Amino acid sequence: MHERENRKAAEHYTGEKADLYRSLKLEGILDSAFNLCITCDRSRGSPHVLGRNTSPETDVFSVCLAIQNFWLAARAEGIGVG
Repeated sequence: MHERENRKAAEHYTGEKADLYRSLKLEGILDSAFNLCITCDRSRGSPHVLGRNTSPETDVFSVCLAIQNFWLAARAEGIGVG
């Protein structure tokens, strides 16, 4: 799946940007000792989950912030995250 999606993403670039994109080591996911997949299942719970009355996107925002906090904490410990 990674290889297919990486090829599709590369098609969005031309010239120097395409070269730069292709130079990124995105396949590192295949070499890492540990992989973590964070998801947001919008069908869980109910329409009345805390925060959704005001902003239906609250769950997506919460997931994004959790990932950012995870990333910052890992980097502070010298752990690479991508």
